[in-house]
Amino acid sequence: MDEHTDETESDWRSQSNERDESNDTPSLSRRTYCKALGAVGLAGSASIPEPVTAASGIHSVGNGSYTHAKPSGEDEPPTTLYTTGNVGGPMPSNDWWSSALVTGYSENLFFHPGFALADGTGLQVGHPTTWNYPGADAKMNVERDFTLGHTATTFADTRVDGYSDWSVTLKWDTGTGTTLTASLTKGSPYIFCEYDGGGAELEFRTAPTVWDDRGTSSD
Repeated sequence: MDEHTDETESDWRSQSNERDESNDTPSLSRRTYCKALGAVGLAGSASIPEPVTAASGIHSVGNGSYTHAKPSGEDEPPTTLYTTGNVGGPMPSNDWWSSALVTGYSENLFFHPGFALADGTGLQVGHPTTWNYPGADAKMNVERDFTLGHTATTFADTRVDGYSDWSVTLKWDTGTGTTLTASLTKGSPYIFCEYDGGGAELEFRTAPTVWDDRGTSSD
């Protein structure tokens, strides 16, 4: 029994050695493997371009950069800003009211919950409550509810007369005797207006429902 066991173990060792000798796969130590990875990493990093320097007009700042050169195909910044003498210095170019600086009137100004738009008749005001879906977009319906106008005139332009972190003041026909000044504040439903040379004129898109003075008040 013991002799048979010894022969079996001897045969197993012999077969195991034959398998080891027939294995052509080279063995790598962990240190050799890490060295190989490091060499590949250094070779790959050689293809990464160097940062663009100030010599090409691009200036690196931290992880970003800036340039004084206008990108090809882009328009120049506007040279005329519509402001009154109450406003000067660098102006914000991407605020919710910034279109009033460069258009002579304004695009839609979303002061929430309403929107306003300055034009030659005054200030158009609306309260969007419905959505429309042009193509793949979803947009609020921005039809005006009424226009704040002037009893004596229409207007040649609108200018920014002041601003803060949350508000903007617009002035129509600066330098004339008939002006409208309107202040809008982000998040407020109220618009504060002042008039020179006339008074307020309200024009509604549709006939409004008047809820005041229905005989329930003693005033």
